[in-house]
Amino acid sequence: MAAELAIGTVLFALSRGVTMEEIRQATGISAELMDNDGWLPQEVVPRVWLLLARRAPGEAIALEMARMTPPGVLGRFASIESHVADLRTLLRLAVRNRGLFADGLTLNLVETDDEASLRWSHVMDDADGGHAAELGAGVIVRALREAYGPAEPFSRVEFAHRPHGPLETYHDFFRVPVRFGCSCYALHFAPGALDRPNPRAAPELHLFVQRHLAHLRRTLGARSDSDSLERVRAAVAHNAVRGEFTGEALARSLGTSPRSLQRLLQAEGTSARALLDEARIAHAHELLRDPALSIDEIADLLGYATERSFRRAFERATGRSPARTRRAG
Repeated sequence: MAAELAIGTVLFALSRGVTMEEIRQATGISAELMDNDGWLPQEVVPRVWLLLARRAPGEAIALEMARMTPPGVLGRFASIESHVADLRTLLRLAVRNRGLFADGLTLNLVETDDEASLRWSHVMDDADGGHAAELGAGVIVRALREAYGPAEPFSRVEFAHRPHGPLETYHDFFRVPVRFGCSCYALHFAPGALDRPNPRAAPELHLFVQRHLAHLRRTLGARSDSDSLERVRAAVAHNAVRGEFTGEALARSLGTSPRSLQRLLQAEGTSARALLDEARIAHAHELLRDPALSIDEIADLLGYATERSFRRAFERATGRSPARTRRAG
């Protein structure tokens, strides 16, 4: 469990009258561990929620915490929200980097012709009765409403557990229909919400995107390719700006299946992986020019699991490290 989430829950419990001795007996953690900036056992948070539930029976206690919790409780991921162009890109980034929030978290963005939904589950859901899921939903709803303006991006909220407090409390907080006893936890989005531009994206980011598009066109398109391969390269460049570097996303952008795309590219003497890796490295060069982005954040934006895996891929492709490339300008 990310320490920010665990420590935030412990501090909230203390503010509600739970003592540190009660927390120590229930979880085994001490006050000294409150300074930990790494990870804590995933059993800690459910046990603290059970203490809170006994202290405040019949209350939607997690929503109270969500009202007072800053988005920074989401940890390092919260710091890169302003670097994405739209809500869809942000949610896909969250899905790719779900391990930043907690071990054992399953997170998926599901899009159909009728709606889009962010669905999640965690191995400890049953242990805390859904309190942490309510907190997560509440913090996400608050953060996205603050980031994307007054137009309501959500259409409904679904929880797998039973309500912990009056239904009116949930409806007052979420301001959209809230359902309980569902098959999974989910935030459903209004039509068109995922395409909304990020109003908090820094102006220099928009300039960067334009420079990046031009750079990718030069890097990926300045070849004597067939019409089919040029179309694939254009889709690769488009997806790269959105932070999408998978064969499945590329095939979807082209309106074809991964298998059909594989056959097409084999006939052209290349592969989706080769084209995507090429775009990733080109994208990395552009991102390294932005001093506001750390190497770790660049690795996240490019979809690498860790900073180390990004560094190794970059060194393999270019012969030097990202840090050295950045210093060389």
